[in-house]
Parts: sequence; C-alpha cells; structure tokens
Amino acid sequence: KPCRLDMTCPGDLVGKWNHIAFAVDPKAGHMCLRVNFGKAYYCGFPKDMAMLSDGMIYVGQDAALDPTNRLPAVLDDLCICGRALGEDDIRRLESYYQM
Repeated sequence: KPCRLDMTCPGDLVGKWNHIAFAVDPKAGHMCLRVNFGKAYYCGFPKDMAMLSDGMIYVGQDAALDPTNRLPAVLDDLCICGRALGEDDIRRLESYYQM
C-alpha cells in the first residue's frame, strides 16, 4: 500500500548551494538523507509500502499539487540511480562535486 513519508533537511540551507543525497533502499527498509555529504539520517518505512507502483517520482511536490509541499529550491543536477548509494558512492560524488 502506498504511504507518504516526509523528511526534513537538517541545518540552515537557505541562500547557498547544497548537495542532497536521498536514497531509498527497499531491501533494508529505509530511506537515507545526506546533506553536503555529511552524516546520514535514516528513516524507516513499512515493509509493505509500494515503491513507485505508478511509475511516478515526486521531489518536493506531491501528486495533489499541494502548494504546502512545494520544494523551496532550484534543482541544478538530479541523478536517479538504479540502486541505493553506499558510503563509497557518496565519497565519489563528494570528490566529483568538490573539484
């Protein structure tokens, strides 16, 4: 069954470039959020939660177009991967974006 989960970004992100890594790992039963390649914040989800059953991905805006859920940011790069990123993947991304 689908369900909605909200995560809040830690720290003050206003007015500057930020790197957000958000990974969903259905096998582990959690989502992971990293801000500027720092500490990982985890949020579990129900084992029976449907993952992308309708083929739609919403980043900061839900299907109802509720303005209170709008992402207050401009996206520059959006990468969607076929698997959850591990620690080594995050370090490679950090190295790439910190060039």
